[in-house]
Order: sequence, then structure tokens, then C-alpha cells
Amino acid sequence: MSLSEFALIERYFDRSRRRADVRVGIGDDAAVLTLPPGTEAVVAGASRSVETQDSGLPPASEWAHGVLEEVLAGLAAAGGTPAWLTLAITLPTPDVAWVEAFSGTLLELAAQAGLELVGGDTTAGPASVTVHVQGWVPRRDGASRERRPRATEGSAPAPAPAPRTEGELLKRAEGLAGLRLEELGRAFGLEAPPDLRRAKGWAGQLVEAWLGADAGSLAEPDFRALGIELKTLPVGRDGGPLESTYVCTVPLEGACAETWKASWVRRKLARVLWVPIEADRGIPVGARRIGSPLLWSLEPDLEETLRADWEELMEMVCLGRLGELSARTGTFLQVRPKAASSRTLCRGVGEDGAPVWTNPRGFYLRTAFTREVLRRHYARPR
Repeated sequence: MSLSEFALIERYFDRSRRRADVRVGIGDDAAVLTLPPGTEAVVAGASRSVETQDSGLPPASEWAHGVLEEVLAGLAAAGGTPAWLTLAITLPTPDVAWVEAFSGTLLELAAQAGLELVGGDTTAGPASVTVHVQGWVPRRDGASRERRPRATEGSAPAPAPAPRTEGELLKRAEGLAGLRLEELGRAFGLEAPPDLRRAKGWAGQLVEAWLGADAGSLAEPDFRALGIELKTLPVGRDGGPLESTYVCTVPLEGACAETWKASWVRRKLARVLWVPIEADRGIPVGARRIGSPLLWSLEPDLEETLRADWEELMEMVCLGRLGELSARTGTFLQVRPKAASSRTLCRGVGEDGAPVWTNPRGFYLRTAFTREVLRRHYARPR
């Protein structure tokens, strides 16, 4: 990179703020951190990479948001309090604008989560980023750890590797039906959080781990060998969906030649394992039950409506009409902001065809779509 490693760190990553528990931080050979009394360390990590050197760099803010969101969800699933962040970043060639956008988004989101960047590495090579978040959990002595509930033969199967067949996957998912989240959490040695405000992805992370989802942060369906995407679906007491369902990010540049058949939206939704989970706010998180799974293929009439929505929305993207994108457009598929705040930016294309900075967006399924899937495939009391 044209800047030296230390100059790059100083310019883009060292914001000169120090948590009280950071004795030695970024810029030194090693960080020195202090755990609060009565706690022990917990670490979670996530990565993003491109397959080949000539694939080009992905949107910087999208990468920063995606990798940090994933790693924080992992830490939350372990019941950890986030504190410190390390980053390894590799780029094939110097790109100051990309680094500036990536670092700005990453550090803004980190500050919102109470994290301080304390170390990492910069190298040259195929583009990749790896983030680790460190925090702490209350310490438990050896005796109490041994007494901690674990899965037994009579309650649920042991965590398994990636399933080899659809039948194997469905059998595992059916084995979860009726379990409370606290029961599944204890099988991993985890307690259910009191609420999901700081553990938004907790339930989904547990189900993914139990079923053997192996895609991680890769741009592939959750069960790679089977081409199946996993979607946990929060439902209310009446069995109806409570919120829209995230599908994938909106490609704001370089995707105008893409067709619906080749789109990432369609590939994500071609084959889906739906797992309903109770999510009524009146039910404590741990007491919420997992529902019967549905292994589902995209139905022709639903696909036709999705295709029309996708083409309308992508036409707006390709014409640079980014300001017109809103959650009001689309019958089943909508576009919504996909960032922690309006200050998070990524590159897009303006109406004159020139690059512009704009907010990241995501494709979401409206509740009208998931409600129709539920209506067709689940018998519900009148």
C-alpha cells in the first residue's frame, strides 16, 4: 500500500480514544487489556473475502457493516459483553477511498457498540478482512460449570456437522419443534438473554449452529452442499409474521446487467428452510418456542410477483434514482436501509452515471409474503 502500515493506522484507524480497561492499545506490538473482576474472556470472529484478485473490491461500508454485525451476534450468542476489537485487512492494491469508507463505517459502528479497536494487521494480497471482538462473561468456577445443563439423549441431538441430505436436515429441524429457546441455549451452555435489544441474532445463531449451517459469511446459501437457505421467522401468538425478513444486500453498483434468474435474491429464495419462532414481546425470550419447520421451494406465482418487484427496484438502482428507493415500493419485496445509522455510507451510481456516496440498502420480504407462505403450508385454527 502506498501509505506505510503505521501511517495507514494513524490516519484511518487510530481515533485516540481509550477505554479505561485498555492499558496499551493500537499502534503497539501487543495490546494490554484488563478484565473486570469476576469475569473471563470471550472471543468471536468473522471474515469477508473475494474469490479472486480480479474480482474487484466490494462496497466498503457493506463489508464493514456485515462483518461487525456477524461477529457481534456471535458474541451476544455467548452472552458476552463486547469491549475490544482487532482487525486484519488485506487489499491487492492501494485504495485510499475504500480504506477511508471502510474505516469510517467500522469505527462508527464499533463506537456505538462500546468497542475500541486495539490492534490488527495490514497486508497486500487478495481482498479480505477478518474481525475479532473480545469481551467478557461472568466467571463460573469449575464445579458450577460442570453442573451447567447440557443436551441429553432425551432432549435434543448433539450439535452436528453440515447435513449431507435434505432428509437429514429436515429431521434435525423437526427435532427442534416444540423446544423453548432456553432449552436450546443450555445445550450450548448458554443462558437466554433477558431481552434481544443487544442480542438481536441470538435465536437465529442457535438454530444455525444446531442444524449445521456451514456458509458462515460466504455469499452462499446457509447449507452450501444442499443449496438451502435458513430463515428463522418471528411469529406472534396468532402464528402470523411479526416483521419483514432480510434477504441480502442491494448491489448499488456493477449489477445492472444482472437478470432475475441469476440474482442473489432468487438464489437465496429458491429453496428455504423456514423455522418459525415465537416472538411475542409478552413471552420471555427463554420461554419462546421453536415451531415446526417447512422445507420450501419458490412457488411460480409468488416468484412472478417477486421478479416484478426486483426488476422495478433494480431499474431504479441502475438509473441512479437512489433517492426514490423506499420501503413503500414493491408488493412482496422491498428495499430498506441496512446500516446502523444514516451516517454509514457506501458507493453507488448517481443519475448522471458518476459514483456517489449513499446509504447501504437491503432487500427484505414484506410480511405479506411470509404470511402467504404460512397460510399455504401451515394449518392454523380459525
